[in-house]
Amino acid sequence: MSSSKFNYALPSGAPSPVVKEEQIEYGFIGKLQNLKYEYRADIRDRASLERNFREKFEALNRVHFTDGEFARLLDEIVTPDVFAAARTLRDRNAFTRDDGTPLNYTLVNIRDWCKNTFEVVNQLRINTDNSQAPESTDGRAHCQDHRDLPIPEGRAPLCPPGGDGRDREERLQSEHLPLHQHGGGRGGD
Repeated sequence: MSSSKFNYALPSGAPSPVVKEEQIEYGFIGKLQNLKYEYRADIRDRASLERNFREKFEALNRVHFTDGEFARLLDEIVTPDVFAAARTLRDRNAFTRDDGTPLNYTLVNIRDWCKNTFEVVNQLRINTDNSQAPESTDGRAHCQDHRDLPIPEGRAPLCPPGGDGRDREERLQSEHLPLHQHGGGRGGD
């Protein structure tokens, strides 16, 4: 059949095939909440994410870190290597405290795994050493490393492409990218 003779038309009364990114995002958050994830609207930037991680880490491992120890821990565990991150997530790890004492720690409760809790955040903005936060025309900072919907407690952020507040189609048109080439951000910081 010739493509010029074929005409696809939506049946009358059919819902629009266009779904906004926000609808998908909040629908996914709702599904995760039904699976007992806690939605954390208060986590919006790197500082609040790290503060939350520190609280959870110290409670799980029954330890209190100095600021220097916590910074060193982050330097040791944050990696773009997904295999190394997965290994750190599932194993018992070692850390040397400032006073020289060893600390064996886990990032999740591997003994009583059913006691782990999970959280979901959205519209997380992270500035890294390699990103900048240029001002947009509306006066808001737009960061290059923007996570639409990461799930931080699993250490495996799930991020749809994009993330600067515009519709996906608007971003694609302004960036002049074909839909199949649009890749989104890196896997996680």
